[in-house]
Amino acid sequence: MRILVADDEQIMLDSICQMLGSLADITLETARTGREAIDKAYSFNPDVVLIDIRMPGINGLEALSELRRLKPNMITIVISAYDNFHYAQESIRLGVFEYLLKPINKARLLGTIDKAKRELEKEEQRRQENLELREKYKKLLPYIENEFLQSLISGIDELAFKEYQELLGASFHIGFFMVISYIDLQEVYKENIELKYYFRNKLAELVGDIRNLFPCFIGQIKNNRIVIFIPLPNLQDRVETEKTPQYYGERVLQHLREKNNGEGFRIGIGSIYSSPHHFKFSYHEAVQALNHAINEPLKIYPQLKKTPDDLWEKELCQYFQEILDSLRFGHTNRIETLVAGLASTYSVLNKKQSDLFRFHLLSLLLDVCKLSNENLNNEEEKYNSFQRVFFLFTQAKSLPDLSLQVGELIIYLAHRIKESQDGQITIVVQKAKQIIEEDYANQLSLKEVACAVNVSPFYLSRVFREEIGAGFVEYLTKVRLEKALELLAQGISVKECCFSVGYNDPNYFSRLFKKHYNVTPTQYRDGEFEMKGGGFSGEN
Repeated sequence: MRILVADDEQIMLDSICQMLGSLADITLETARTGREAIDKAYSFNPDVVLIDIRMPGINGLEALSELRRLKPNMITIVISAYDNFHYAQESIRLGVFEYLLKPINKARLLGTIDKAKRELEKEEQRRQENLELREKYKKLLPYIENEFLQSLISGIDELAFKEYQELLGASFHIGFFMVISYIDLQEVYKENIELKYYFRNKLAELVGDIRNLFPCFIGQIKNNRIVIFIPLPNLQDRVETEKTPQYYGERVLQHLREKNNGEGFRIGIGSIYSSPHHFKFSYHEAVQALNHAINEPLKIYPQLKKTPDDLWEKELCQYFQEILDSLRFGHTNRIETLVAGLASTYSVLNKKQSDLFRFHLLSLLLDVCKLSNENLNNEEEKYNSFQRVFFLFTQAKSLPDLSLQVGELIIYLAHRIKESQDGQITIVVQKAKQIIEEDYANQLSLKEVACAVNVSPFYLSRVFREEIGAGFVEYLTKVRLEKALELLAQGISVKECCFSVGYNDPNYFSRLFKKHYNVTPTQYRDGEFEMKGGGFSGEN
């Protein structure tokens, strides 16, 4: 541990250095003025600074202010012959660790240094933990990004969308999907495993290149495709030279041609949407556009010629997607309304539409069954039998009858999923509350607690608020301040109370306490007057 001692009296410097000389694993440096202390701090890089307030030229408090800018985590200890309130108040503002009065008591000095050493060790431990968390975050980032894209494709609510944005460090509400595929034009190559591996590597290489072309989110390569979401500036932030989806597609094509002629690559682009819940439509449009990109390398969905059946199928897919989204989000009332409208909305269909309706209805039912099986633990309740699905579709007397039976099954499974999810949420929140109530004095974070209860941070944040009506930070603050009331009632100091309930800054703790209870911690401890109201509104 490196300690810098600054005092204009040589006898005081010698005395302090003699007291500290008995300690192991420390290196001492001294200064006689505030200016010299600042200069020495740049070269010596101390962990702890003991500094006198009254020195010629730049005084101790002015030097402390500069030292704080140099090394914010440096521990500073004031030594002074003056028990002055102004000095003490200014020291608190500068985050001084301890205020020692001259003449210096050796036992108190050594005790303060030992306390500072423990604080440095805690800080180093926190730093290492933060580094580990950052490293884990970097490793998880591609998975979070891929999960984000899958959520956009499946349908996402506003709260989950905001939570993903916070995790990914992004902010947007407008964007579109782009899908890129590498198509081998020669039939003879289709069963060649080496060439398939080669094409996949070309796509993987392209992913890194696209990230350098423009801001975007890219999912994992599947089925010889790259799925990309391109966020656009919000309307109020746009400039007159607005970039269109075609600009981004041509930018990719230009890069491909410069690199390897671009032969074999095909690009499909969906429409721009301005609602997180509607981004899924852009994905399905991009896939349709890609399917039309046969003779041309780039197709944009709004520019495609569409038949009445194409428009009808898109509307049907959107209707079924809304049923599936409502199922994921637990909106059983909405599901019942949508299912009730199936028969009337799609009562009159031509032969082609009837066939498409059956196909998409089967696809919807399979997705619903898959989702229900993921949520239900009882094997007997799982709807995973091919025979049951086959019987349903082959024995229905008519299309309205099929719609009715499938609809009833979807409603039944929706309620079972909702019951299972509600039970899981209760267990997760109870575990999280227990961790907070037991470890409130530690530096808890949403990520750490989410990891402890085996869920993602954005899921825990959402269900925590849904279950108890308060966010994670609000509840943690509530627990800490309620504990602080108990400790202050026992007469302990505000500073000790602050550290005991998990805060590092007594000033911040005092402001937070007064905000919620309309009385300072000192006034409450000393019983000067009763709290007004005492309502709890959460931490901002």
